[in-house]
Order: sequence, then C-alpha cells, then structure tokens
Amino acid sequence: MEFMHSIKTSLENSRFRWITYQRSYMYLGAILIRVIFSLIFIDWADGPVFLDAGKDILVEKTSIYNDDVDSPHYLFNYFPLAYLAILPGMALYYLIGFDNPYLLRLFLKLPLIAGDIALALLINRDYHNSVFPKNEENESVQEKTTISTNSDGDKRKRASQVELFILFNPFIIFTSSIKGQFDIIPVILLYLGWVKYKKGENTSSGALIGASILFKQYGVLFSIMIGLNLLKTKYKKFPKFFLGHLLVTIPVLVVAAFLNFEGLKYHAIYYHLDRPPSGFSITSILFYSTTIPVRESYSSTFSVIIGNLVQTVFFSTLLLILLYFGYKLWMSNNEELDVINALLFALTAFFLFNNVFWIQYFVIFMILWIEKKKLLHKPITDTSIYWGYATLPLAVVFRVSFMVPDEVRVFLGSFWVEIIWFSGVILHFLLMYIFTKQGRPLFARSYIMPIYIIGMIILPFHFVLMTNLANAQDFFVT
Repeated sequence: MEFMHSIKTSLENSRFRWITYQRSYMYLGAILIRVIFSLIFIDWADGPVFLDAGKDILVEKTSIYNDDVDSPHYLFNYFPLAYLAILPGMALYYLIGFDNPYLLRLFLKLPLIAGDIALALLINRDYHNSVFPKNEENESVQEKTTISTNSDGDKRKRASQVELFILFNPFIIFTSSIKGQFDIIPVILLYLGWVKYKKGENTSSGALIGASILFKQYGVLFSIMIGLNLLKTKYKKFPKFFLGHLLVTIPVLVVAAFLNFEGLKYHAIYYHLDRPPSGFSITSILFYSTTIPVRESYSSTFSVIIGNLVQTVFFSTLLLILLYFGYKLWMSNNEELDVINALLFALTAFFLFNNVFWIQYFVIFMILWIEKKKLLHKPITDTSIYWGYATLPLAVVFRVSFMVPDEVRVFLGSFWVEIIWFSGVILHFLLMYIFTKQGRPLFARSYIMPIYIIGMIILPFHFVLMTNLANAQDFFVT
C-alpha cells in the first residue's frame, strides 16, 4: 500500500499530474488488451513482410531494400523512415535473445502499442489544456462560483471521454495490435504538426508533417491545406512551413539514396506510381468489376484498356475534387475549423478515388473528428462513442481468420477462433463501461446497448460474408 501511495503522490506532483492514480488502471487495461491481441494475431500479408524485413536488416545485415522477388522483404515498399515503426521492437527482441514466434509478433508491435498510448496522452493533454488554461490553476477555489465548478467538471468529463475513445476503441486496437499496421505513427506526427501549426510554430509543424509523409503519403493533404491557409493569411510564414518539410525529407532521402538508390527509386516511388488498384476504394472496386469479366469474356488487351480508362477517369475526378476543396478553403474565413473541414473532405475524396484504400487509413479521420468536436465545443458523448465503434465491423470482418497463426487455428479449429474473437469484441465494451470513472458511464443510456447487441449478432454473418468474398477474389491484397 505504501508503494502504491508513493506512485500516486509522484503522479500528482509530476508535470503529468493530469494522469491520476485511478486513470492508471485504464492505461494498464488498454495495454493488456493490446499485448494479448499482439501475441495472437498477425496480418496475413504485411505481417510476414515486416518480420522478414526486420530480420534481414537486424540479423542478416542486408540492405534496407531487397531485390529478391521470392523474399517477403521485397514487398516492403515504403520510404525508409517507416523502418522506425518496426525495427525498435524487433531490435529489442533479438537483443534479448528470444526465440518464440508469439513474442516476435508482440515485439514487432511494441512501438505501435506505445503509439496508441502516446496518442491518448497527447490528445488528452491538448484537450485538457484547451479547456483549462494555465492561469486557471492560480485561481482560488473561493473565487469560483458553483456554475463554473460544474462547468469545469463537465469539461473534465469531456477530456476523459476523448481519452477513453482512443484507449478502448476496438478499431484502433485492431489496426495496431492485430493487423500490425503502423498508421498510428504518421497520425501522431500529423496531430503534433497540427498542434504546432495552431501555436504558430510553422517550422516545427512543417517538419512533423514532412516526416509523416515519409511514413504514409496521405500526409501530403495536410501540407496542401495548411500551406494554402498560410499563403492566404500569413504568407510570410509559409516559407518556414515549407522549410520544415525540407529539413526532414531531404536528409532522409539523401541517406536512403546513398544506401540503396535503386531500391529507393523502385520500392518507395515507382511502385506506388504503377501500383494496381486494391482495397475498398471506388476505383479499385470498379477496376476489378469491369476488367475481370472483360478479360474472361473477350481479351486481356481490351481488359487493360478498360482498366486504364477507369484509373484515368477516377484520378482526374480526384484532382478536380481536391482543387475544389482547396478553392473552398481559399475562399473561406480561414479559421481552424475551415482547415479541418477541408482536410476531412479532401481525405474522404482521396481515399475513395485513389487506387488504394485500406481500413487502417480511417485512423486519421478519428483524430480530425475529435479536433472538430473540440473546435465546436461539443462533447464526445455516448452516441459519439457509438459511431466510433461502428467502424469496427468494417475492420474486423475482413479476413480475420487469415490473421490467426496456423498453429492456433489447427489447435482450436476455425469455429473456436471466431468465437474467441467475438468474445474479445464483447470484452472491449465491458472494459469501456468498467473503466469510465467520472460521471455517468458511457453506454449507460438505455438505447445504446441494444444497438451494440444487434451489431454483435450481425457481426458473425458479416464476417462469414467478407471472408468468403476474400477467398474468392485474388485481387484483395494488402
């Protein structure tokens, strides 16, 4: 008890005193969930690529890019900065000397788990500081009225709900701890870049956003929209924003080119320029729904023509839409909310009409949505949390069985694997309810829980449907 009391005192006296002793249980629970899922699951496609690439570099001492087409490492088609998302955990694994496939999966995802937790802390701190300015700390309690006290309590509930939304959101857990996708890292960089932009620290903002682009390229839209806003409202500060991009991107690309220029050119650039459509974008769906029947009924040449036409039409549509939203932002009042709205619409168009769109790209939408709620002074309510969880079926049902290791599937049988996963989803809801300490627990409203129960009943049917679809279509690859 004395030891636990000392921890509580340390937290309260630290610079992070907004992390209360009680809330530490929430973080422990969130970490435990992620550790369990990280041990069991691995993405059937990208998982082997990340593991093989990490082993090649850390153990075999090979180049950052592999030209052996039979090696999973060959499919690591990212800018080299992306290695920072997978190598730290694997380096620790090999340094300790473990030899266990389950632990290897866990250590691969340690930076991603840390990213989930860090994002919750960062957003809560920013949200907390925005509703509790520092000068409030110096106000005497006697000077505050009952109304202001109640208002502060309501704001604290809002900050707590935002934090819970990140910590126990099954969608974010699925992306980082099950699929092992590193989108959480560029999302953190984009969020920090946005925070720096709001503070007027444009060089730092540009550097952070530039770094995010070297992980996932959708960060370019942040560069465009924030850059447009700076050009119109604070054009003298735009060069600093642009300089921030250069300070990060040029050194990284120069070093990568020195290490393996041909690999950088093909895997990080040419591959994406010539990548065939895949995933859930409208372009991908129409591309395959038209080219496959044409190829089977007529000729492969005609199929290629149709495919190129589909890609050209939708790429042109995407450019026009992005130009439109850029123009709308330019003509707006150029407030922060206008930038957020422009980003939300531009990202939606980009993901719908781009060649490639996968579920993990949705993570950035959640962060922008939270920021919009804050700017509108609206709370993350029970209903808002529900809509956040409503993305779960989109992520979970797509070939979950392929992410279960063969040895686990053989030992348990496919049916029990699905039952275990279904139970895990229920566990998320229970933990969300239990760990909400301040005010009325989320999901306490009578109409929310029945909706979840109905969704859980439908989930297995949706799972079977999407799994059968994935088995039937070879073009669904990540």
